[in-house]
Amino acid sequence: MADDLVIRVRDELDHVVLRLSGFLTLRSVSRLREVTVEWLQGTGSVLIDVSRVRVSKAAMVTVFPTALGLAGGWPAARLVECGHLIWPRLVRFSSSVLAPPSGVVAADGGVSSPV
Repeated sequence: MADDLVIRVRDELDHVVLRLSGFLTLRSVSRLREVTVEWLQGTGSVLIDVSRVRVSKAAMVTVFPTALGLAGGWPAARLVECGHLIWPRLVRFSSSVLAPPSGVVAADGGVSSPV
């Protein structure tokens, strides 16, 4: 399907970069969680580029702290998100919903709010 989530993996020896593109949906969130946990347990450090991911519900981003927790949490597992999520609809969320999940350090300041 054209709007499925695509996960590209680049192994950098001491960490892994997951480049995501497409839609983060209820159907794709479990696969993303499994892949993220697998790499966190394998390498200990994962950078996730979310700049090409479309999200329709703010709750979808809870996949990141969930994966981090399942992989053993910080400092055993280190997860960094970079880029801004793409919000396809003009929806207003409170700033508390859009704050980076606890335990996840966002390289560019966190999840972007809708424009």
